[in-house]
Amino acid sequence: MTRNVVTPFSHSTSKHFGVLLAGCAIAITTGCNFGGGSGGSGGEEADPNIVELPITYVKRTLPVDEDDPTQIVPWDVLEPDAFNGGAVLYIRDRAAASALETDITSSVWPDGALYDVKDIDAHWSGERIVFAMRGPEDPDLDDDEQLKWDIWEYNRIDETLIRIISDETAAQEGNDVAPHYMPDGRIVFSSDRQKRSKAVLLDEGKQGFTAMHENRQNGEYAFNLHVIDDEGDPSTLEQITFNQSHDIHPTMIADGRILFLRWDRYGNNNLSLYTVNPDGSDLQFQYGYHSQNTGDNDSQAVFSQPRELLNGRILVNLRPRTDNRLGGDMVSIDIGNYTEADQPTAGGQEPLSVLDVVISGQNNPMPSPHGYFPSAYPFYDGTQRLLVSWNACQLEDPLDPGVVLTCSDDNLANPNLVEADPVTGLWIYDYGSETQRAVVAPEEGYLYTDVATFEERTAPSVILPVPIENPDWETANVGVMHIRSVYDIDGVDTAPGGIGAVSNPGNAAYLSRPARFLKIVKAVSEPDDDVYDFDNEAVGVAGGQRFKHILGYVPIEPDGSAKFLVPADVPFSISVHDANLGRISPRHENWLQVRIGEQRECTGCHTANSEVPHGRRDMEPTSVNLGAGPSGFPNAAAALFPVEGETMAETYARINGPRVPSFNIVYTDEWAGVGTTADPDITLKYRDADPDIGLNTTPPVSTGCENNWTSFCRGEINYLSHIQPLWDYLGRVNDADESAVCVDCHSRNIANPDATQFPIGTQLELTNDPIGPLNLNPNQNQLWVVSYLDLFRQDYQMELDMDDNLIRSTVTGVIGQDVDGNDILGPVPIQIQSPFQNGGFVSVFSPGGSHDGGVTRLTPHELKLISEWLDIGAQYYNDPFDAPLD
Repeated sequence: MTRNVVTPFSHSTSKHFGVLLAGCAIAITTGCNFGGGSGGSGGEEADPNIVELPITYVKRTLPVDEDDPTQIVPWDVLEPDAFNGGAVLYIRDRAAASALETDITSSVWPDGALYDVKDIDAHWSGERIVFAMRGPEDPDLDDDEQLKWDIWEYNRIDETLIRIISDETAAQEGNDVAPHYMPDGRIVFSSDRQKRSKAVLLDEGKQGFTAMHENRQNGEYAFNLHVIDDEGDPSTLEQITFNQSHDIHPTMIADGRILFLRWDRYGNNNLSLYTVNPDGSDLQFQYGYHSQNTGDNDSQAVFSQPRELLNGRILVNLRPRTDNRLGGDMVSIDIGNYTEADQPTAGGQEPLSVLDVVISGQNNPMPSPHGYFPSAYPFYDGTQRLLVSWNACQLEDPLDPGVVLTCSDDNLANPNLVEADPVTGLWIYDYGSETQRAVVAPEEGYLYTDVATFEERTAPSVILPVPIENPDWETANVGVMHIRSVYDIDGVDTAPGGIGAVSNPGNAAYLSRPARFLKIVKAVSEPDDDVYDFDNEAVGVAGGQRFKHILGYVPIEPDGSAKFLVPADVPFSISVHDANLGRISPRHENWLQVRIGEQRECTGCHTANSEVPHGRRDMEPTSVNLGAGPSGFPNAAAALFPVEGETMAETYARINGPRVPSFNIVYTDEWAGVGTTADPDITLKYRDADPDIGLNTTPPVSTGCENNWTSFCRGEINYLSHIQPLWDYLGRVNDADESAVCVDCHSRNIANPDATQFPIGTQLELTNDPIGPLNLNPNQNQLWVVSYLDLFRQDYQMELDMDDNLIRSTVTGVIGQDVDGNDILGPVPIQIQSPFQNGGFVSVFSPGGSHDGGVTRLTPHELKLISEWLDIGAQYYNDPFDAPLD
């Protein structure tokens, strides 16, 4: 349908919108009829630097909802495999409106087939491009049976189009999107193949399935970065990042690193720019973790489609996570000198659009006077020109559909007008001279996206892999992590009395230092329902923590440093614990990784909301742990003599090797020198040879791993298998010094209802009975037993009635309203809080707690098990395959 265009200066015109703009060369500040300004020159000006340069772009039909064509299907950055059929990839031999347009992709598919194309990257030779393309949908196939996204390459010189992975079976093993050329002859791309992650699952004794991302309810698989040679040989395909959610939009930067957008779903749910070396080593945060709300009115915005400019800044398309306007603003980011939009000072993030582009979410849409940019690509000729797709600001009256109004000040102030559907064209946008020139006229019902130029430029540097220092690490499938000091919090020494005090065995602070052990935890990959449809209540109260496995513990050296082995190619996090295994640090809710043989170092820790650069070596504050002085560590054991500047962990690792994680804590002080007082030994085990000091059951660790750690060892604590037996164990001592079990008191089945513990003890039931009618919400959480419900959820208070029957306690209260709105009074069950809602559970066993007083309730070994289970999320099951089918 042809629209009529109404400007502030005329009531209507029959000209088509695209015709009005064709060949328009304008000054941006005049608006080219988009803000009431005068029109363009009407003719094309000669520009020898541009007109001879070939360009490429995607033209697609406006994506609309099949059930409601008036609704645009939004672009969602968290759906990298979204399919919108109706796209075509074109090239022009010149960046000019008069140049010939050639369709280079439709020949792959039958005539009229609706396929999809996106994510173009041009080779620095100016001769080739790679892009992602997916074939048409088959209405007779399920979603998992449809064609996958593939990487394709077009060579402009010999006019050939090939699929990079030619083997059909290998090509269809995953969705491959966002390909980019690498300077070493390979291609990096984002994919849900999860090749290495699947192999790790097999090593763990599981199925090699494709894992969902952490927001499992969305039904999407996790996309991570992979590389392959440009010949498409499947044997060269390698996974290089191991996030539990998406790693997307990779691009090469001049120094040879890969810059990409990471979804940190675990924790703060942020989308930030990260870098990684081509071999997957040296994964670092780069920019924007605390700059999520840089849209208008503090709205959330995403740094999508990053690409380096000649000046080293990064061009991004800034837009909402979910965007039904299908475009955003052009913003440049100084990643060399900044980690946040306002850190260290304002200036790290600046718009390139000359006029204002408004970025706001779908819940609070605001018109953008300068329209929106779906895509932008720099020219590498030393100018400040960009090839852009642009949607001008257009308004319409819902009561008069089909008539488009310009975004004049008067129209923008009219509350009855709304934004019209986007209509884009291609332009050469010069933000230096503030001009733009039309290359392809807008056409109603179509969008132009994913633009690029065929232009020769300097290739990025090549980063070679670092040789593996120790061949045993390769055999063991491990890397090495070094933390200079856990007392270094955002560049501040937080050790009591300072690091120098707690690290000196001759100082009293040495014996009372708080940080003693580091716990290493990994996430558990979750399958889709076709692989294993488990009951979602299986995770219990863990919520965003989901399933977690423990990889082990390592000692923290007296100066707060730690150097230890970790499994390669798995996402892991860490936390700091005291001598009783109580966590004294926040959870590190960002996934770390090491490749085989890689050695990583960080200065210390940081607080969650701190904008002090952390996780990026070139911007972190200098470590407050200066290491050993010329005379070594004061009062330390002679056998552990350091090299000047070494941390205690580095010294220990140089002499004995990095610390090896373990599940049992067996610690003996190795640092106290002659004439000093050594730490007491610490022994906390899952089981012991003497059953009187702990629950002598099978520990929650992989077979053979209790005393012989490998990179494939996992600690998995399930409530029914490992925690419920603590309540049922006949080895406690009650107040009468008689053998007892926890459920003797904490049960509704009390032999003597007149006992002093009733009804107090029954308010916390620790039986493994099914949830019944006396419990809160008996129709919910049927997977759980009564003890788990009572420990974590509010439940009804119980008491005995006149006939000694157990009933829910009630009070008189409002239970509803009558037809006149008057309160109806009646019995309301009394609710009790769970122990964890009132500040913890383990504390009742501490000195002065209700279960202290010299009476043995739980041993330190059992409390260790409970503490670590609580710390990782108190899951009901800790592996989806352990849970019953839904």
